[in-house]
Amino acid sequence: MFKKTFLICVFLFITSCGYEAMHSIKNLSKYDFSIKNVNYSGDRDVNLKIEQRINNYMLDKKSRQFILYINTSSTKEKSTGRQRSNGGVGC
Repeated sequence: MFKKTFLICVFLFITSCGYEAMHSIKNLSKYDFSIKNVNYSGDRDVNLKIEQRINNYMLDKKSRQFILYINTSSTKEKSTGRQRSNGGVGC
């Protein structure tokens, strides 16, 4: 019950205080730059995520335009939760 009441109060507070996302499409016109060209090298998956995030900055043409050179890499590490003294993994 407390959780539902808290969520309703937070929702009402956020909607009534004029909250706007900082990097929304509506606020994009406030930035004074655009991205002219992007050259990617490295990890393809990371490059795709970056491309999705900066795509909005490539749509508008502003007076200050940048060319980006992005070189990415990623590493993956395996870790176990708990390890028993005999080397087995426990819950």
